[in-house]
Amino acid sequence: MVNPNFAGYAANCGAVGIRVTKKENLVEAINKALEYNGPALVEILTDVNLI
Repeated sequence: MVNPNFAGYAANCGAVGIRVTKKENLVEAINKALEYNGPALVEILTDVNLI
């Protein structure tokens, strides 16, 4: 089973969708989402073995 691209789905719905795959990009992504004047979604991809 493969998860959908939630960031892409958010963008298709008119929101800002940001997909994060590296931890060094997380703070920047969250800041962009908070600065956006409208709905925003930050999708964070993680390693299931680290949870």
